[in-house]
Amino acid sequence: MSAQRRAGRLRDPNSDTGLYVLVGSLLLIVVLVLTGWAAAHLAGLNPPANPFAWASQIVTGRASWSGGATAVVVVFVVILLATAVAAAAIYRRRGNDPAARVDHLARSMSRPKDVHELAMSGLSNDARRLGVSPECGAGVPIGKAVNGRAPMGTSWEWTQLWVMGPRAGKTSCLCIPQVLATGGPVLATSNKRDLVDATAGPRSQVGLVRIHDPQGLAGGQPTWWWSPLSYVTDSTRADEIVSLFAAATRDVTAKTDAYFDTAAQTLVAALLLAAAKGERSMLDVHRWVRQPDDREPEDLLIAAGEDSASIDVESARTKTPKQRDGIYGSAENLLSWLRNPSLIPWITPGEGRVEFSPERFVRSTDTLHLLSKEGPGSARAITAALTVAVTRAAEEYGIEQGGRLARPLLCVLDEAANICRWPQLPDLYSHYGSRGIILCTYLQSWSQGVRVWGREGMKQMWDAANLRGIGPGIGDDEFAGTISRLIGDHDVRTRSASTSMRSGGSTTQQLRREKILDVDEVASLPRGRAVALASGMPAVLVALEHWSSLPQADLIREGIAYYTGQESA
Repeated sequence: MSAQRRAGRLRDPNSDTGLYVLVGSLLLIVVLVLTGWAAAHLAGLNPPANPFAWASQIVTGRASWSGGATAVVVVFVVILLATAVAAAAIYRRRGNDPAARVDHLARSMSRPKDVHELAMSGLSNDARRLGVSPECGAGVPIGKAVNGRAPMGTSWEWTQLWVMGPRAGKTSCLCIPQVLATGGPVLATSNKRDLVDATAGPRSQVGLVRIHDPQGLAGGQPTWWWSPLSYVTDSTRADEIVSLFAAATRDVTAKTDAYFDTAAQTLVAALLLAAAKGERSMLDVHRWVRQPDDREPEDLLIAAGEDSASIDVESARTKTPKQRDGIYGSAENLLSWLRNPSLIPWITPGEGRVEFSPERFVRSTDTLHLLSKEGPGSARAITAALTVAVTRAAEEYGIEQGGRLARPLLCVLDEAANICRWPQLPDLYSHYGSRGIILCTYLQSWSQGVRVWGREGMKQMWDAANLRGIGPGIGDDEFAGTISRLIGDHDVRTRSASTSMRSGGSTTQQLRREKILDVDEVASLPRGRAVALASGMPAVLVALEHWSSLPQADLIREGIAYYTGQESA
């Protein structure tokens, strides 16, 4: 038995040319015979039952023909021409659809059986195998395969990483369907209110919906609060929180001062630990970095038995004036977001505001929306800290359940490079999926990720993601070239004609290998289409599904109308 051809491979065209001509000629003869035989019947000429016997009689002059039969043939021809014109119009209309530029290439990328692991129809078996609670559904949707139209998604142990330009359908076709696909807990980040407006209604039928909106992007008022200090139980966690503050205030590629920046992070970590142990607030931490002579943090650390951290504070406080000013000045920069008064009610207790518990959240079916603008002074330091607190609580709860969450935590990290700068994120991609903590990170470009995690960190995250998605709006030639190579090549037929005095004209067909999508085609991927590169399988062209096709579409429309109308009321 001959080996099966991969998607994108064709037979040698020269071996099939004669067959094509023979089959086409036979089909034309059959159509002509059947048309004439049917016309003879309708004209009342009573031809024999066998159309081909009648054709033989016509050729030999033993069967009669009439003007009525000719009229019938004319009608048939008119009907056939009208059908051809209608088909051409439909084809032309489809040709105007931007998606038609790439849809015909879907078969060259992969066949349905090549990517069967992504078919939602089979993910239910994976969910049962993993012990996932039934209310969570089969998996995390990504759209439909263009080749075969099967709904596609990833299992509850796979992570996703998407690179899509602005206004490429990321929220409407991916984030909203993913948030609504599960009955388990969901954490979602965004720098706009549209994801909240669309999902708050449907998700409120599953559990409590909380919105963290210190900068008023959705017009939300603080009805609850959470302090990063609740996460700081030891010096290791203090260091982790400080790394988030540092990432929120500068890019990884930014120029830094090795001495002052490192000393400032050590100082702030010690101050966070002092405030946590002494039951103080973030306002006290901010006050301490502006009042270096205050010895309260040292006293609190000594009382808590944290001698090493106490020495760190004393060391910074007793430096030469120039060194101390540099260290405390850098420390104040790490906490610059605390100068925004609108953030304070969200991180400190107050009348009528309940304290948020990450530990209770990961055991619930609730939704947590974290909203922030970009840039220094925004709420992104708290967005990242709260994200870390929730996922660490999920880790610990998963350990209690035998290693993974029975009700997976879905983390839809939209605009992660802008509002959820998490330095450790690349390291977590390799194992969070197996714990039932499902990361779906969305970036606008490859270079955006490099600015936050560095080139090696971005590559690490890309390599570790189980599914890598590329949508419209890729403007980086180097990255587009990488994607073009990963998608692969396919066979393309070419024809060449030649003439000679002796043998006349001849046509030769040949096969050559070409990129399925060239660099410019990757860069100009039409809206509504994406390429998914999954572990262990070829690329698949995906038709992104707008939320309007979801069963919850009416609830989504009602939610959008309610929340946007409420704001303007």
